[in-house]
Amino acid sequence: MLFTIVEKEVSPCVGRLEVVDSEAEFVQWKIKYQTVLHSEKAFTGTASLTQERILQENISLLLKNTHHEHQGLYLFMKDEDIRLATHINLTLTEPRSPSTVFVKAGEEVDLLCFGRVDWFGAEAEFVQWKMEDQMVLQWEKGSQIVGYQFRGRVSLPKEKIYQNNICLVLKNISHADQGSYACLFVKDQIIRLGTQINLTVTDHMTRLEAEFGSSVLLPLHTVSPVIVGFLPDGGNGSVRVCEVEKEQMECGAAYSHRTDLQQHSLELRKLSMEDSGTFSVMERETRRTVSVLFIQVFPPSTGPPEEAEPRGRTIIIISVIPVFIVMVIVLKWRRRRRTGSCQ
Repeated sequence: MLFTIVEKEVSPCVGRLEVVDSEAEFVQWKIKYQTVLHSEKAFTGTASLTQERILQENISLLLKNTHHEHQGLYLFMKDEDIRLATHINLTLTEPRSPSTVFVKAGEEVDLLCFGRVDWFGAEAEFVQWKMEDQMVLQWEKGSQIVGYQFRGRVSLPKEKIYQNNICLVLKNISHADQGSYACLFVKDQIIRLGTQINLTVTDHMTRLEAEFGSSVLLPLHTVSPVIVGFLPDGGNGSVRVCEVEKEQMECGAAYSHRTDLQQHSLELRKLSMEDSGTFSVMERETRRTVSVLFIQVFPPSTGPPEEAEPRGRTIIIISVIPVFIVMVIVLKWRRRRRTGSCQ
């Protein structure tokens, strides 16, 4: 799906249709005076409405692979008299591109970018991906150019650009691919920035779920001096956690009281919800990202309620207390009686 729909279906349309020999007599969805779907024939190739749903009185239209051309007022007609059953105004929003993407060396990655470009006839006017100041891939009026470092490893079909999808696929990632990527395109004769993504390439990547208050070990994977950083979920920038060299480490104020070195791994104790995010280990000299650890911290659980004492035991305790009191009173009365007789 190229764009995010407000709802998965255009409209939760429910109603009873005339059914003849298990087939609906008349079904039609329209937009901008164009028929989207008639009975079970979808004219756009993106709409569907199964016979099973019709028999369940669910006449909702399902759209797939949506783009801006699908926006507009949708009308549903439920019989040959073109009686309106429902209508909805559909608007689409572009999905957000992440500001930072982590990928393991040797794998492939999709760098997201969406936008409506100017066209020169049947060809895109201008679309370009750059890494720092180096050109990665460029479409210009039907001509495609690929940067030397990326030849045979990047793809962006013209058909996707036509659907406002300018996402770049980069394969066989290496550490040399790490950097800041920018997506540019021409719209209304102006070069526009579609998105900017920081791509981080690592040798080791781990995902971990941890409980609130627990501890985790972050392997350093190298004897070289490293800098451990942290990018919180939804955060805009990373923070420095610790700098480690041999058996010595220097940590930030938020981590110094709850970090330690354990067999060449960094131990982080007393995890909180704010620790959910991405921890990275980078060699200080080469700036090479050695490892990445994604951590999701679950909120503290209240735990199962303590079991109540068995009712029988409680009754026994309650029944013993009065007996004990009576025994004490009797003993005291006997002592007083004996004392009185000796006097």
